[in-house]
Amino acid sequence: MAFYAQERVSTCDIAGAVARAALEDIRVNSFACPGLPEIRVFEASKTRFEITLRLRAESDTLIEAFALGRQEALSAARGFLDDTLTPEALLAQVQGAMASLERQYKEAARDA
Repeated sequence: MAFYAQERVSTCDIAGAVARAALEDIRVNSFACPGLPEIRVFEASKTRFEITLRLRAESDTLIEAFALGRQEALSAARGFLDDTLTPEALLAQVQGAMASLERQYKEAARDA
């Protein structure tokens, strides 16, 4: 876990913001997969975080990743801690990643 003292947030808080967005997506759109994806946050550069969602299927691990700009990620983490609304841009990226995982899951089930 990395902590960003100036913003008073950590990579775990960024993951929390992503998790909250995933739960909002499931509440609105449902999710055909058995369980929730694992969320990993990696600081890819000084200006970008790489977010990876992993979901274990029958015999495969399904993976979907997307990038967040530094300010977007840190702001979403701060909002998560302050319990404010999830930013629309983050919600849209998470919805896309969740939909991709769901497609991958359905394809893996069909091929099994």
